[in-house]
Amino acid sequence: EKGSAAPLSCGMMPGDVLAVRPGSAHSFICCERLRIFNVMFKPKLIAGFYSELRFLPGLKGVFREAPAWKLHMPPAALKDAERCAWRIEAELKARTPGFKLSAKTAFLELLLLLGRQEPSRLLPSASEEDLFKQQAIGKAVCFMERGMKERLSVESIAKAAGLSPSYLAHIFTQ
Repeated sequence: EKGSAAPLSCGMMPGDVLAVRPGSAHSFICCERLRIFNVMFKPKLIAGFYSELRFLPGLKGVFREAPAWKLHMPPAALKDAERCAWRIEAELKARTPGFKLSAKTAFLELLLLLGRQEPSRLLPSASEEDLFKQQAIGKAVCFMERGMKERLSVESIAKAAGLSPSYLAHIFTQ
């Protein structure tokens, strides 16, 4: 379902975490080899912990009015976060006695792990032009990642991104 905000599109790499506010349309580019965990929650789930969570560096974006925020987790923290996500999923599927409490505990642990990370940036809503540029850069980066062992040229990268070489150079330097 489309949100009311301008769409957001960004490239994702292993360890990237993107938080998107409700109603914000979004998409991912360059993520074919990634596992994506989509964790949605109702704010009342963390109501008792709000005052503590809102001041953690990695969660400040969740509590602001920006449509999205992005951070990158180092490998060790990423493994811990994945374990939390898998545990949440397993508890919700198994539905054994105490599963809600166990899933909530794993979710709070996940929030704490995210909160201890420094956010990369807050992501504003993108205009159509900015969205086009983000997607073109994402295509270019994907092409370069796939061809790292080959000799790449600006022309071949621009062609993969659907741009002229001069325009690719221009948007890369912005």
